[in-house]
Amino acid sequence: MIRYVEHRDIDKTKWDDCINRSENGLVYALSWYLDVVCPQWTAIIVDDYHLVMPLPVRKKYGISYIFAPLYAQQLGVFGNHLTGNILEQILNTIPHQYRIVDLKLNESNTLPETYREKSLKPNHILLLDSPVEKIQQSYNRNCRRNLNKAIESGLRVEICTQAAEFTDFMRVHLLKQVDFLHESDMDLLYRITRAALDHNAAQLLAVYDNTDQLCAMGSFLIHKKRVIFSVCASTSEGKKNQAMYLLVNHQITQCATQFEVFDFSGSELPGVAYFNTTFGARNQPYTLVRINRLPQWLQLLARK
Repeated sequence: MIRYVEHRDIDKTKWDDCINRSENGLVYALSWYLDVVCPQWTAIIVDDYHLVMPLPVRKKYGISYIFAPLYAQQLGVFGNHLTGNILEQILNTIPHQYRIVDLKLNESNTLPETYREKSLKPNHILLLDSPVEKIQQSYNRNCRRNLNKAIESGLRVEICTQAAEFTDFMRVHLLKQVDFLHESDMDLLYRITRAALDHNAAQLLAVYDNTDQLCAMGSFLIHKKRVIFSVCASTSEGKKNQAMYLLVNHQITQCATQFEVFDFSGSELPGVAYFNTTFGARNQPYTLVRINRLPQWLQLLARK
């Protein structure tokens, strides 16, 4: 039985158990993570939490809609033995009270070719299925050159344990560089980072130069056998000395014997996509579903 469930009626113990035993389980779909990015999320649930799909919901101008939360790259349907037909049935169960649906599925969610309201988004992953020395052989020449420059510059990587320190660095060095980010997004980043650290689901790394100046930071989300490169930024000096190459290489080296997938989170920005591929990462796309149930006249007004 496929049913829509309001937030107050979700059994979060059963929910998290489903995510944790799912072949495609991701940290983004755990109840505590969803509680941060969308406190009143609802869900579609199949049988006794055999399959689940979170629905991040909002209301604006009297219109209820489903949105793709910042810092939650992939959601969609989670569980085992999932087929394209079941996935389509679940999507069709989304109540019509949600007039707009903007939903990022996960890489395991494959819709039938006949499903029209979809597009593909890039994501870059590196399989950690070999000794780290072999993984590093897949780095391209430019990556090795930049990594050597960072080492020769005397940069070093250290662990950071403070969500506030990380967020403050992002506020200074990321907020001004990314047009779509706002001050409130930094507050959300702090809450996510704090919650992830509290649940042992994150690690923060910092890069210092030879004068002990902080020049780069990055956060990594951790769940099961997957480590996700989530948010990062560098100072101008860090960019000059290729600090981010050192940071990523450090984490790959640390994770090679513990995890199966290093997830770069992907990007449609050419520079970021290139950075990811220099480490040997390949594109593993996921699906974006967009459904607009607004009356045609209101759609035209919204476009204007």
